[in-house]
Amino acid sequence: MYVDCKVGRFIETRWVTPITGAHVDRFLTRTSAIMRGSSGSFVVFADLEQATILPPEWIDRVVEMLRVDNGRIERNGMLLGGSATFAMQVERMIRQANNPARRTFREMNELEDWITPVLNPMELARFNAFRAQSNDALLAAERSL
Repeated sequence: MYVDCKVGRFIETRWVTPITGAHVDRFLTRTSAIMRGSSGSFVVFADLEQATILPPEWIDRVVEMLRVDNGRIERNGMLLGGSATFAMQVERMIRQANNPARRTFREMNELEDWITPVLNPMELARFNAFRAQSNDALLAAERSL
């Protein structure tokens, strides 16, 4: 699980299975640090295409983080992959977080249409660069944080 905020208020995250408790802990800690680092709102892109399941024992912790951060989220687009199980988990977490600014998508073009209008030019450039980055590069970046 990778998460960072490299430009402005744009948070980028990518989840890849297998996801362990240690991954979730690092994700929650890093996300909390990012949110504490600014008083403004955030736009979040979560690339979840390569995740297939989240250990059930961690779902409540992720939902709690989503709820706590709700007021700071301008938009949160989550791109789902082919795993029906994981999609159901994420959609349930989004419902429980109860924030209409958080949405799931199965098609990148629909997510782009929804999230990019609120990005400034630098954030949009980072959005496009993040989408093009390989998992290996992101994992190396995560280890250096």
